[in-house]
Amino acid sequence: MSRKSEMGKIKLAALLLLLLFIVSGCSGGFSNSVTLAREYNTPFSLSMSYMKFNGSKRGEFIHVPEGGTVEIRTAVVTEGGSLSIIVSRENEKGEVVYRADDIQTSEFTITISGKGEYFIWFEAKDHKGAYSLQWH
Repeated sequence: MSRKSEMGKIKLAALLLLLLFIVSGCSGGFSNSVTLAREYNTPFSLSMSYMKFNGSKRGEFIHVPEGGTVEIRTAVVTEGGSLSIIVSRENEKGEVVYRADDIQTSEFTITISGKGEYFIWFEAKDHKGAYSLQWH
């Protein structure tokens, strides 16, 4: 085998490794796999439907003013697997203020109060279905 041919194979292998690294990417501590999804998010709503969702995903943050409360109207459709919704306060401890695990098809309201910034998280294991959250 010629030296030129060996160099070509090494370059190809390096390129493939680089592409693999780029495709796998860094998710900043969040990892998820979603199949056949439709997602629509605004500053006041989150919604996604999918064939399969695995992993964790951080949604929007919600600002609660001094003395205020925010009600999050929530709808979940579960056709399989499990879905959890977590709301945590943005501070040094990441205090969880709400958590619902293995949510079945339902509609409910999540109420948060206390001045600050809050984040909505999703954790799923082979979940098939959808979620929709709206607040103002």
